[in-house]
Amino acid sequence: MKKLLMILTLFVATQAAAEQNFRFNFAYQNPELGGLGQRIDLQAAAETEQTMIQVCGANGSSCVCEAKDAGGKLIGRTDASHISYDGNGNFFRCFFVKPRATIATVRIFRNKISSPALPVKSSLTIYDLLGGSLDANQARTIFRYSCEQTYLQKEGTTMDMFDCSHQATQCSVAGDFCLLKSRFPYYLYSDNYASNFHEKIADHFYNSGGSGRICGLQIKQFDCADAQSIPSAQFGIYAQQIGIWRSALALNSSPDAVSRVYGYVARTGPTGECPPGLEKRVMFSRNVDASDITPSHNFPSGIVVAEVAAPSREPSPFEINRYDQGQCNGSTCTMPVSFAGNAKPAQPFFRVSSEFCVIPATLLPLRPAARVK
Repeated sequence: MKKLLMILTLFVATQAAAEQNFRFNFAYQNPELGGLGQRIDLQAAAETEQTMIQVCGANGSSCVCEAKDAGGKLIGRTDASHISYDGNGNFFRCFFVKPRATIATVRIFRNKISSPALPVKSSLTIYDLLGGSLDANQARTIFRYSCEQTYLQKEGTTMDMFDCSHQATQCSVAGDFCLLKSRFPYYLYSDNYASNFHEKIADHFYNSGGSGRICGLQIKQFDCADAQSIPSAQFGIYAQQIGIWRSALALNSSPDAVSRVYGYVARTGPTGECPPGLEKRVMFSRNVDASDITPSHNFPSGIVVAEVAAPSREPSPFEINRYDQGQCNGSTCTMPVSFAGNAKPAQPFFRVSSEFCVIPATLLPLRPAARVK
């Protein structure tokens, strides 16, 4: 009898915990999804995955979705073949094949455990996406900008040495001194608690620790202050690893920085979908090969260039452009100013990650910490 009482007490406690944690952020009908019937997605609250599986099963089929019209009249229910659960995104898909009216509210239930009647939304806010249990101030906007980096090319040049002597070897159609230029992407972040915009450097000159000149010339090693260097909002992530925000995203802030974790993104599910309201992104990469560019230069081979883009928008191939007609006479050089085309064929980017999910930039307005002066 005592053992039976303990089992009954445990069951009641487990049931009560499930009822308390069977919580949802919103119900959403994506206006861009066509087809027969109506699909409603129900996003569960953060850290409730175990409860959802306990109540509805690993695939969600143990639960029922119920749709009502604006007057509260029942207009549709799902069977086991018209409900599914995505554990990565912690959300349910409910398909109502032929509802008898426009769906106004949806609830999901099993026996006595039920969500409230959730109003069906056709657009979402950042507060919807994160729900009441996560701090919207930690929604982190990711900004992209680019810098033009310049490398020196002249016979005899190494990573550590450049001299002003005249060379018979031409680096292009005219002149023994050329510049190689490429644009590199960088990323910054800002939320309502933190920002790394202070890591954005304006520019840097060769020989800046000395005269600031090479062979009489002021040459920028990198320039992060031109028109293409203004940061623009790309997407959002979450600052902490919690709920569906599970996978770390590492990015680089400037030419002198190293890649580090900026925050966390959500994962796509078994069917390749993002949680409702989020967008897909992919990490692209290019390992730049400059070893076959002649004559010698200080463009290091093996630089890894990383870009984040939508799966259908592969970044433009990486270019190394050459500027020629510079001349060196032993003590000084003239500046290469004539664009001579690519120093080698443009190098395409490749996917280096699976697809992941981020917050649309439209839901993340510029914050005071991220304003560019």
